[in-house]
Amino acid sequence: MPASFTFAHMADVHLGAFSKELRGLNLQAFLTALDRCLLRKVDFVLIAGDLFHINVPDLAIVERAADKLREVKDAGVPVYVWYGSHDYSPTEKSIIDVLASAGLFTKVQGAEAGVDGGPLKLRFTEDPATGAKVTAIAGKAQGLDRHLFASLDRAALEGEPGFKVFGFHAAVREFLPGYLAHIEAVSVADFPRGFGYYAGGHIHHYHEERREGYGPFVNPGPTFGSDGRDVQNDEPRGFVIATVAGERVEARFEGVEVSPFLRLDLDVAGKTAHEARGALEEQLAAAAVDGRAVVLRVHGEMASGKRSELDLDALYARLPKQGARAVHIVKAYSVREAGREGAAEAGAPQAEVERRVFAAHLARFASLDARFAGTRGIELMLALKAALAEEAPPQRGGKTEFGERLRERALGLLDREAGAGKAHVPTSARPPEAAPGGPPRPERLEEFQ
Repeated sequence: MPASFTFAHMADVHLGAFSKELRGLNLQAFLTALDRCLLRKVDFVLIAGDLFHINVPDLAIVERAADKLREVKDAGVPVYVWYGSHDYSPTEKSIIDVLASAGLFTKVQGAEAGVDGGPLKLRFTEDPATGAKVTAIAGKAQGLDRHLFASLDRAALEGEPGFKVFGFHAAVREFLPGYLAHIEAVSVADFPRGFGYYAGGHIHHYHEERREGYGPFVNPGPTFGSDGRDVQNDEPRGFVIATVAGERVEARFEGVEVSPFLRLDLDVAGKTAHEARGALEEQLAAAAVDGRAVVLRVHGEMASGKRSELDLDALYARLPKQGARAVHIVKAYSVREAGREGAAEAGAPQAEVERRVFAAHLARFASLDARFAGTRGIELMLALKAALAEEAPPQRGGKTEFGERLRERALGLLDREAGAGKAHVPTSARPPEAAPGGPPRPERLEEFQ
């Protein structure tokens, strides 16, 4: 092992997220990050899950990413990748497997099932130039990876010599920002001790922290983002470059900015639809949109009128003609017509909004199908939503073929949930059964209309 070396650590790239121009900026952030890795002459690159937003993304995006990964490989810089909760699939091959088979990067094959219900063993992948050893618990849909930590063969992991990296794609309870403090997470105590670096992903928030007996826990946050909350806040985006010198590890955040943002906030509370539209026009008239990515957050409860009267979708065509590089409107479940139920707290993350809406309406399904009961049912609904969210790629197949693929993907998730208790996982690693029952059945479904 050399006296010192450097590596890059990125996560939550979410290639293929968003639509239209914002999708292109997301891709550009990833390409820029890899260019920066070559410029900084790192010895290898870690991608800690969710390289892609779905497991079979738009092939035009894949092609651009593959070209850059090939350039990095040809420069002699290995890339090590493990699954995140988005690019993992229980029912079909992920694009991660395809690119790994093509030799563009190495997929870290961490977990091996324990023998006869014994401890879960993890394999190490050794970087040939530096001798660094990488292992990981890959992310999985519905948070199934969280239950693997309890079954790890900690003695074997802690006894492995050399500089070691432990990769994961999960929330760590002690490091969660306040707005996510309520979500399910693993604990620092669930990790094996003695690793030189803990390479995290999943939480779209930069964080570095050190605990006695552990190397630094680092979560780099997204290179760009994947939803409305990511683009409406001004938190740093980028990746981390870590320098290892003997026993010392220093992690430095490397910011990536591919476009200036113009963030507008429209509070429609107490306004009629006509008044809200007038307030929006005033904001737009005073704003300089040229050359910027415009993110508009609309929230509150209108005094009267309908959401359709705001005609927000027209801005996607109008603002680019005025020079905007991209447009994104954060409006799902935020603008309520007077008297309607079910809006989530203003500014809540999109996934949290979706959880609350599903929780309010799942009880009727749980009475017919136990798979939709409790928190596990909510996670299943989120996984189904993600599986069915893919846009039909224009360059291949027809609607029938594409629809059949989505149907098979959704049925695979349902079949997996039906047999979750029979999955080939050590007994102690299986998730607990969800409690029966659920929230009271609401009287109406207007938020879905």
